[in-house]
Amino acid sequence: MNFRRFLTVSIAFSTAFFAGVAVAHVPYLEKSDFSADTPFKVKNISQSKAMYSWLETPSDVDHFVMQVDEPTRIFVNTIVPHCQEYADFTLTYAVIGPGLPAPDDSVSLPFELPADHGVVVIREEIDPNGERPILYEGFTNRVYFEGPTYDVQVEAPGQYAVIVWQEDGQTGDYVAVIGKEEQFGPADIWRALANTFKIRRSKELHGPCTEVQEETLITAQAQ
Repeated sequence: MNFRRFLTVSIAFSTAFFAGVAVAHVPYLEKSDFSADTPFKVKNISQSKAMYSWLETPSDVDHFVMQVDEPTRIFVNTIVPHCQEYADFTLTYAVIGPGLPAPDDSVSLPFELPADHGVVVIREEIDPNGERPILYEGFTNRVYFEGPTYDVQVEAPGQYAVIVWQEDGQTGDYVAVIGKEEQFGPADIWRALANTFKIRRSKELHGPCTEVQEETLITAQAQ
């Protein structure tokens, strides 16, 4: 990145940050698969993080793990790039942990649930008679399909995880948002500057994305 480009992105990010025009997620890019063996480790559960991720194969299942030592709020949301190619691309995710409800026998999970863990499964379902909810992300100047949110205070200590997959075996890009509080340290700011530059240029995407129409962008910005 040359200095001129770096300065441009720095100014854009700083303007968005200090004006408070967007939800301040710290952005991470999936460079290698967030598998069960190499999960994304969430170190600060309350801090809002956005993991720009990719389901590469029909059997791909992404794992995000976190250690809870005291009563903690777990906030999760998934969003999908607002591309024509992703109009029907929906996600399912599970939150697992020692303090959660026992699994329903009717639920089929693509992973093995630890014996002492409960699970909550959240599915996105598209209303055939309505429009899929969208949101505008000001830092990246991008529009996304907004998926369902899970937000709960957990009490039991232990390891919790968020696990994401696509039940019909579709592949594609998505963002896993974990944490609600807008917190930025020096390292987070540098990470945001570098990754926002890539996201604004769609360099995090792994497939084609027909650009959102201008009227949709205007509508999303107003929401």
